[in-house]
Amino acid sequence: MATYVFWWLLGLIAMIIEFLTGTFYLLVLALAFAVGGLLAYAGFDTSTQALFASASGLVALLVVRRIKKRLSPPPDSMGDPDIGQSVTLLNEHQGIWRVSYRGSQWDARITDGSIPDSDHATITGREGNCLIISTQPTGHH
Repeated sequence: MATYVFWWLLGLIAMIIEFLTGTFYLLVLALAFAVGGLLAYAGFDTSTQALFASASGLVALLVVRRIKKRLSPPPDSMGDPDIGQSVTLLNEHQGIWRVSYRGSQWDARITDGSIPDSDHATITGREGNCLIISTQPTGHH
């Protein structure tokens, strides 16, 4: 069997497994195998094939990681069921509000510069036990 066929079979196997798992990392491996196969087909020696396959895999891995990081939700909203929920403003002292939420009182801060024109606000984040709120409409209910 020709070397390029071996590379391309490895790439095909990695791609099939990728379609079943959806991780994108096996797609990177399939791309690296394809590069090795192309270089083998072009007549380059084995060490050049392996070097360029590895380098292309590394570059593709960095690209995938950057894309995944860009598409990930911000850490303060990831998995927090309170984001988007409504609170009732009670009173304010030195920039810290007391709000009523889930049957108890919480400390909260308005960080978007909005000025309350009603007694309702929306949770936009959290810093420890202090809720970050906005009095601007957000579209959440």
